[in-house]
Amino acid sequence: MEVFARNGVPITSAQARGPMGIYKLDHIRALASLPDVAERWRQAHGSDCTEADVLAMYRQLVPIQESVLPRYCDLIPGTLEAMAEIRARGYKVGSTTGYPRSVGDIAAGSAREQGYEPT
Repeated sequence: MEVFARNGVPITSAQARGPMGIYKLDHIRALASLPDVAERWRQAHGSDCTEADVLAMYRQLVPIQESVLPRYCDLIPGTLEAMAEIRARGYKVGSTTGYPRSVGDIAAGSAREQGYEPT
């Protein structure tokens, strides 16, 4: 929502959440292609949102993520207990974030501080 607002095209929480879970560059593309968002982009910029615009927004997004992520890194209640049980059963655990390395490192560091580290 922030990156679109910074580009003069505010979007709703419902719009932002629609394509959640996909790679952030594709997420931005999906949002920019929504008819309402595309029309507001044209009104704000005088032209359609281009791939160059999408890439520019993605470059803006990473520092935004890095700055806000620490506020949203609380482990889900029960995570440590669940991981202990999984390990007790002999399983190894891996993690992935879908974030760029710089953002994933923040999430991993916060998880470690709370006692969680995949092994």
